[in-house]
Amino acid sequence: MPSSSFRARHTALGAALGIFALAAALRFAFLDTQSFWLDEAVAVRLVELDLGDLLRRVYDDESTPPLFYVVGWAWAKLFGIGEVGLRSLSAIAGTGFVVVAYLTGRRLVSGRTGLIAAGLAAVNPLLIYYSQETRAYSLLMLFGGLSLLGFVCARERPGGRALAGWALASALALASHYYAFFLVAPEAVWLAAIHRRRAAPAIAAVSVVGLALLPLALHQRGLDHAYFLRETSLVGRVARLPKQFLVGFEGPAETLLAVAAGLLALAGVALALRVGKRARRAALVVGVLALGAVALPLPIDPGTFGTRNALAAWLPAALVVATGFACARPRRLGLALALALGAIGLATTLAVNLDRARGRDDWRGAAESLGSPPPGGRIVVVGPSQGRIPLGLYLPGLGSLPVTGAEVSEVATVGIDPDGPGSADPPPRPEPPFSPPAPMRLVRRDYASGYSVAVFRSPRPVRLTANLLPSLAPGEPAARFLQRP
Repeated sequence: MPSSSFRARHTALGAALGIFALAAALRFAFLDTQSFWLDEAVAVRLVELDLGDLLRRVYDDESTPPLFYVVGWAWAKLFGIGEVGLRSLSAIAGTGFVVVAYLTGRRLVSGRTGLIAAGLAAVNPLLIYYSQETRAYSLLMLFGGLSLLGFVCARERPGGRALAGWALASALALASHYYAFFLVAPEAVWLAAIHRRRAAPAIAAVSVVGLALLPLALHQRGLDHAYFLRETSLVGRVARLPKQFLVGFEGPAETLLAVAAGLLALAGVALALRVGKRARRAALVVGVLALGAVALPLPIDPGTFGTRNALAAWLPAALVVATGFACARPRRLGLALALALGAIGLATTLAVNLDRARGRDDWRGAAESLGSPPPGGRIVVVGPSQGRIPLGLYLPGLGSLPVTGAEVSEVATVGIDPDGPGSADPPPRPEPPFSPPAPMRLVRRDYASGYSVAVFRSPRPVRLTANLLPSLAPGEPAARFLQRP
């Protein structure tokens, strides 16, 4: 007859596998629910280049290190550049992060802590969002999590294998995203303080990688691609971080669920401060690392601070909460709190992914609304003007409109709400109302969540120049393109 310890291990393994399966299902099931948005479309265009051109473009046009783009370039060769094919790289990394959360919690405190941390990660709306995005954030989460796991292992037993694992994971994290530095650097200082000479070679190796990336980081910082973050005050960005860490960017009953999730997380932190000495010390260690990963960027580079860049802080922060839930007495109390927080995350995730009125800009929906160009060709007016990149993925053949204009049978306007489909503001529309030259006339309007489409058509080609074309809503610059059948 199996012993009670064997049954417990069997049950824990089954629970872990169930959590990993749920994590994968939530990430892979919705990969093509939303269309590529602007930043993803830029990444798609990059991985279509040959490797040399890709690296040059990363140097001149991007704000993150090259690892994700190099891996994505190889991935695209195998799985294509569609939403499912390319985003599957991020989904795998995001699922792997849930495994890392389990292993880190188990090593840090207990198997129960690992299960709760993995469960919270599996259903977290923010983590799922970035596990479905063709950008570097999924690798930041994965390798940042592995760096934390390596740190936890090396802190207890600083053998060569543990320190080498930490060094490799930390180097990969830095090569994925510069903000990994704000987690890796405190880990390195901590290891140097407690293990000194033993940790020196590993710390030196990570330092070499960081220094090698520094010239690229300074060059890309000078490009100021993160200027849009400064449209919101630093105080506002910091204040929104806990809410977005818990329930993501948007969802149903957003304020109510955010407050409920915040209270549950605070309960976990309070419980972590009251548990046994070993677990409390472990929670304090990861809590300090989480605070450091959030606080260190503020005086160093406040202009680039934002939730997505601070993702490396999610796991150490979640481990504090998971420790409180796992070690609570009575045990049922901690389990109930963890299930309640997980239920909020799962409900929000499903609502966002099943509702087309939420999530990313719907460039695919706008392109499907337009359909194929008529025999005489058309001019497409796009707002915002960068929309040519994502719209071009779904509406092929967009070219520059000649200065002298063009003869076309159709004019179509596409306006995307820059705040996303869930915004309370309407998407930009032709303003003032466009009065096309005869015999062109308005034949269709399509105002959907997040985008507007207006189509003007003529029975015969009409020559139009830029000054005769409609503009979109004030404050939303538009661009004009020519599309032939």
